[in-house]
Amino acid sequence: MTLRIDIADPAMKRWCNRQIVAHHYLHQHVHVLCRPLHYVVWLGDEPVGTLIVSSLEATRCYDSRSRLTYGSVDDVARGRAMCTRHQLINLARVWLHPRVQRDGADYVHHAASTVVRALHARVHYDWLVHRPPVDVTEPYHLRSLVSYCDTRLHNGWLYVASRFRLARTNAHGVQTYVRALPPLTPAQDAHVRAMSLTDARARRIRASRAVRQEVLL
Repeated sequence: MTLRIDIADPAMKRWCNRQIVAHHYLHQHVHVLCRPLHYVVWLGDEPVGTLIVSSLEATRCYDSRSRLTYGSVDDVARGRAMCTRHQLINLARVWLHPRVQRDGADYVHHAASTVVRALHARVHYDWLVHRPPVDVTEPYHLRSLVSYCDTRLHNGWLYVASRFRLARTNAHGVQTYVRALPPLTPAQDAHVRAMSLTDARARRIRASRAVRQEVLL
């Protein structure tokens, strides 16, 4: 039997958070302000894991040479950064039940890297449909999936097996892994743009920006 992933409905989102708090080494769910998107890992009709992606917490990041790697829309427009922080998403949590891991009753060969690769293939479109861009005149296409590995606890093999690239290791031994995302198809892009026009959050923020612009004028 093979594993599959699906976006969690509200009930399964609560299930995912319970598993993370109980079993993930961080023992805490992703903060709501990071706008997490939860996936359930299924083995047949049974949930056996979760993957959670989120927006990045940092608004900008510099590399070891003090060069800005991502920042604001203005940073991109001025050529100071390659992309905005909204064009990167974080693979914030990965948890699989021991039953599908090595020596488990329902062991699935390469289970973790299999579901991470499945996520990578679809998350660009999923994220933008569920988190539509506020302004499609600004950069909104996602560039990369990012994840972090604390080498005091893990060896990072999952990311190597999932074809991520090691981007940096900080002074605390935390590694940053990155994998570029496949682009949207034209049909997917058209759908995302349509979603932006009707999404309540996007409309509210656009209206707020318009009011501020009028005040400045």
